[in-house]
Amino acid sequence: MKILISELPKSDWWGKGMPVYEHNWLMKQGNIPRPEVVRDAHHRLVAELQRVSDVLTLPFPEQFNTDNLYKHDFIFVRDSYISVGKRHVIISNFSARGRQDEAGYMEKYITALGLTVSTVSPDAYAEGGEFYLLPKDNLMFAGVMRSNQKGVEEVARISGIRNVCVVKNPAFHLDTNFTIVKDSHDHCVAVIACLSVIENRAEVIDFCRKHTIEVIDALPIDGMGAPDEPGTFAVNCLAFPGILVGCAKFQTPHIEETIHSMGIRHIVVPLYDLKFSAGAVHCLTNELVL
Repeated sequence: MKILISELPKSDWWGKGMPVYEHNWLMKQGNIPRPEVVRDAHHRLVAELQRVSDVLTLPFPEQFNTDNLYKHDFIFVRDSYISVGKRHVIISNFSARGRQDEAGYMEKYITALGLTVSTVSPDAYAEGGEFYLLPKDNLMFAGVMRSNQKGVEEVARISGIRNVCVVKNPAFHLDTNFTIVKDSHDHCVAVIACLSVIENRAEVIDFCRKHTIEVIDALPIDGMGAPDEPGTFAVNCLAFPGILVGCAKFQTPHIEETIHSMGIRHIVVPLYDLKFSAGAVHCLTNELVL
C-alpha cells in the first residue's frame, strides 16, 4: 500500500485569501496562511509519513492555481476518491459541485497508474472524507453530511462491504470528528469519536459493540469544535496497523493513555496554518493499494 499526498501549489497556498464553505466554520473569508509555516509543516508531514509507509507524492495540478480558478482544496486528496481494495478506487461525486473537477483530475491520474476506477450514480453523492472502509473486517463507517444515503449504499455495493454504520456528524466530513484505530494485525479495535456532537451516537455505539470495537469518547475540542470554539483536529488521524498519525495530542483526559495501553503509537506532526481549511493528516492523505 502507498500513501498518496499532494505537493503544495508553487505559489503561496491561499496566498490571495481563503473562501468560505458551508458547514466549515474553520475557514475564514480572506484568511491568508503564512507560506513559510505551511511549507515547513507539509515537509515535516511528508518526512514523518515516509518513516512509516511508502509515500507517493503527486505534483500539484497548476491548472488549479490560476488567477481566476483557485482549487487549493486539491491538496486534501482524501476527498477526491475512496480506496476500496487492491488496485481499485471509487472516484468521488461531490455534493460540493465546485470541487468536482478535482475528482476528474484524480480519475485521470489514477487511471494512468493502471488501477480500476469505479463511479457512482449522478444523484449518489460520495466524498472521500466521509468514509472509513475496513475490508479486512468487512466494516464501513460513513458520514452523510456531504455524502448521501444513496452514495453510501453504492460505495458499500461496489466495495462488497456488508456491515455499514452511518454516522450523522454535523460538520462537513466524518473525519472531522471521528477516526478509526487499528491493531498491529490491521483490524479495527477502536474508534475515537466526538460523541456529544453525533446525532445518532446510540446507534454508533451499538454497532461498535456488536463488532467488538471499543468506543473512545473525545471532547469536541479534539475534533472540529464549534464556531465559537474551533477544535484542534487531533481526531483527524491517518490509521496504520498499530499507529495513528495526527496533528495534535488529544486534550480529552485519558485518550492518550488508552490508546497507548492498546499498543498504539501516536505520532504527532503539528500542521499549524495547514489546518486553516479545516483539514489535517487524514484529509491530506489517501491510500492506494497497488
